[in-house]
Amino acid sequence: MEEGVPDGSAIDLTLRAITAAGERSWLHIVGKRVEDATGARLIGVIQDVTEQRSAVDALAQSEARYRHLFETQPTPEFTAKTQSH
Repeated sequence: MEEGVPDGSAIDLTLRAITAAGERSWLHIVGKRVEDATGARLIGVIQDVTEQRSAVDALAQSEARYRHLFETQPTPEFTAKTQSH
């Protein structure tokens, strides 16, 4: 933090982290860097967004699988309703 972000700069980023127990997680960090006589620190919020990120990644993988399935079919596939209201 000391080298990459100037004092007072706003921070809004999502990054991958490894916990002390060795588990991987995703963190969303919003705040600003503050530096004083005691050193540099972050004033803001750190939120664990691992579950949200996992859901987004799972959806993207599912969409990619179905896109591949439909793009590689030799004949078109479609669904139609036969009743109208």
